[in-house]
Amino acid sequence: MLVGLAVALVACVVAGFTTSAFAPLATGLGDPGAVVRFGLPLVRVVHDLAFATVFGLLMLGVMVVPDDRAGHRRIAVARLASGFALLWAACAGLGLLLSFADVVGAPIGSPQFTGNLGYLWSLDAFKALVVVFVLALAVTVGAALGRSRYTLAWVLALAATAIFPLGLAGHANVAAAHDSAVTGLQLHWVATAIWAGGLIALVVLRPVLGRGLAVVVRRYSTIAAWGLALMVFSGVLNAWLRLGSVTELGSAYGRLVVVKVLAVVALGLLGLRQRRRHVGRIERDPGSVSAFVRLAVTEVAVMGLAAGVAVALSRSAPPVPQDAVAATPVESITGYPAPPAPGPLAWLLTWRVDWLWLVLSLLAVGLYLWGCTGSRTGTTGGRWCARCRGSRGTPSSSTRPRATPRSTGR
Repeated sequence: MLVGLAVALVACVVAGFTTSAFAPLATGLGDPGAVVRFGLPLVRVVHDLAFATVFGLLMLGVMVVPDDRAGHRRIAVARLASGFALLWAACAGLGLLLSFADVVGAPIGSPQFTGNLGYLWSLDAFKALVVVFVLALAVTVGAALGRSRYTLAWVLALAATAIFPLGLAGHANVAAAHDSAVTGLQLHWVATAIWAGGLIALVVLRPVLGRGLAVVVRRYSTIAAWGLALMVFSGVLNAWLRLGSVTELGSAYGRLVVVKVLAVVALGLLGLRQRRRHVGRIERDPGSVSAFVRLAVTEVAVMGLAAGVAVALSRSAPPVPQDAVAATPVESITGYPAPPAPGPLAWLLTWRVDWLWLVLSLLAVGLYLWGCTGSRTGTTGGRWCARCRGSRGTPSSSTRPRATPRSTGR
């Protein structure tokens, strides 16, 4: 964890100097000072990693980690999640103040800063940050008090709720293609929480898992594959909305995008090697975890590089302007140009993709096909699909009444 954090902070600083990440905002209100300009991206790095770790810990604790009879592993997961959630809440609160100082153009504690605090709740971006701060505190308390898997599942759902306001707190909130930009950013947050958060949680939980490490790694690798696919899809969508064309990959912003893509590809290859070479070895010999730890630490370091570059990108101006300039009344309401006049071809050829529902639809179709294909091979998906068919009218073996022996009168 510390290795990934150190790499992320260094990567954020280096990437920030290549773009305008540490420059004052073009609000015309003044310079908030170096503490705010440099502190905000660095606090954001810690915030993002802490949130991903909390989500990963709760996800593994609820869905993946095999618990013992006394519940020691589940309790350890809850305590670790509560501690990282407290760090997440602290960074969310500090980031809120730094963001407001950045917009106001005054250092924290200055008369100009305190005099404008009353306008904090009037801006949508800061409302979202306040909601994230409150949710982080709620997750901290919930994870500290929760002990059952059922309770931790509700805490996980509460942490997942924070993804929606996080998608509204950046440039995507005022982008021209508002819904596509917000959806792409929120999907990217989901992928980061599943993939990167699960990886960090796996490293943090290694001393707690003991002989259950191999089972957790094998189960998590399946979830990580879905997270990787979602990250690639959402990353391509976000990059296209901000770059506009392939030629912009040569710009300072585009070069950072290339670095992030290379880091994600390296993470995917390392994860594939982990599953093929080390999972079986750990299953045969639970004590041989040194190779797994070395490769996992390397993955966390590369993931820190991607996280640091991502924060620098979020603070930099992309080649495509993200300020929505409404040219027509229709565009001011929808964020898109007015469609052509209705006609036979217009009804068929005029369309716009809703990326959120496209992903959910593809996911639903994929899960259904996985379940129905497995029904022919007797795998887990097939048993799940058979149970679904049984619940629609055909009693399954677990729901049929069992025959009871007749009384003999004795």
